[in-house]
Amino acid sequence: ELDKNGEYYIDRTEVGGQKTDKLYLYVEHGLGDERIELTVLESELLNMNGSDYVIFNGIDFSKSQNDLIKMTNCNNSKIVNGEISSNSGWGINIQGGSINVVDSCYIHDTGGGGVRLDGGNFTTLAPSRHVVQNCEFEEYSRIKRTYRPAVDINGVGQIVRRNYIHDAPHSGILFTGNDHLI
Repeated sequence: ELDKNGEYYIDRTEVGGQKTDKLYLYVEHGLGDERIELTVLESELLNMNGSDYVIFNGIDFSKSQNDLIKMTNCNNSKIVNGEISSNSGWGINIQGGSINVVDSCYIHDTGGGGVRLDGGNFTTLAPSRHVVQNCEFEEYSRIKRTYRPAVDINGVGQIVRRNYIHDAPHSGILFTGNDHLI
């Protein structure tokens, strides 16, 4: 039934108790120099929990069916000069901890939002001081079209500055909480 350029079908038939998972793709005039890339990774590409003083500089993270980078209760860690792309969830999801920085990254073609920041203490208003700065965001929210902004700010005391946000279907920045600097 594939009769239009770009149509595809995934055959998930089981043979002898094992899935075949064959991809059929109709390409009218052949691929030429083009490449087809896909992922079967269902978890985060990088999952940090309780890590402190870790720096990833100049590394490209791409291709996951989830968030690419998840940082939970990390402190003083950085993602710098990286390219974050081609996934189904958040590019970077920072939960808890303090003073984690995303700096000078190119974040694009995400299925969900770009960067999610959550941290700080609502009771004492102690800030988390997570930072997103000097980044470019484009073509985010390609699967989850609403409420997945380039930067989602939650909690207390997040800092978002000097970013270039363009070409996406919904909000650039969404925020809740207290004492943020945008």
